[in-house]
Amino acid sequence: MNETFKRVVGVERDLVCIGDEQFKVGWNIYREIYRCMGLSHVVVLVLSEGFANSAFCDQELDIAIQLKKPIVLLLKDRVNIDELSEPIQVLYRTNVRILIEYEHGEYVLKTTWDNVCRSILQMI
Repeated sequence: MNETFKRVVGVERDLVCIGDEQFKVGWNIYREIYRCMGLSHVVVLVLSEGFANSAFCDQELDIAIQLKKPIVLLLKDRVNIDELSEPIQVLYRTNVRILIEYEHGEYVLKTTWDNVCRSILQMI
């Protein structure tokens, strides 16, 4: 997604914040989530089965809501939405989402990264 954003926008710098890459090592994780989301225009919440059932998932969603950021769900493979928090269920049922499914030994994006990036840019 980052490479597509750079190409579409026409810049060389990173435009996507990924916690493992941008978080400051040794700093409080919640402050780092808050800092990175504060710098972001749109939050893409990646839901995998493991992450969707973690405490971090709802906390990241809560921070995005507090900061009044538009939120896009990206579902990686199968996630049981009925087992997730009410705010995530509402987002799932009301907003178009990005789907990535595991097919024939690889993950397949159900749209294009160009479409995802153009759609997100229109939210800004």
